[in-house]
Amino acid sequence: MQTSVKLQDMMSYSLLMTIIAIVLVLAPVIILLILKLVKFQPKKKEKKVKPVVRPKIDPSKLRMMYLEKIKEIETRYATSLIDMRQAHIELSEAVREYCSEASGVPVKAYSLKEISVLGKPQLHEMVREFYEPEFAYDSDKDIKASFSKAREVVNSWK
Repeated sequence: MQTSVKLQDMMSYSLLMTIIAIVLVLAPVIILLILKLVKFQPKKKEKKVKPVVRPKIDPSKLRMMYLEKIKEIETRYATSLIDMRQAHIELSEAVREYCSEASGVPVKAYSLKEISVLGKPQLHEMVREFYEPEFAYDSDKDIKASFSKAREVVNSWK
């Protein structure tokens, strides 16, 4: 039986088309390799941070405001509205907020290691001591000493 279809030779199509196909496949690979070799890093867009303008509060008024906050936490603990763990959490928050407002340094978001670099040993010591009662299920920490320590940090901050 004879066929009416005649097959072309394998290499009878245009050599130009073969070269174009090879270039299209290899070009991206070669470009990526070159970029990797020169360690190309695309430029990251920097976010423009708007400075937060805080009203200047008299340091003594600010100190009194936060000492009052500590007294409020102590009263809520004494009347059993909060437990010891919650009292430590709120004390730590209050003192960190005070230090942030008084200095402009975002101490509230700092880790213990970052606080140690600030050169404020009383704050570092207080935060370190409060970690255990803040995060433990049960603690035998002396809460009265914690209130005293928090007041001491607020009063000594400059």
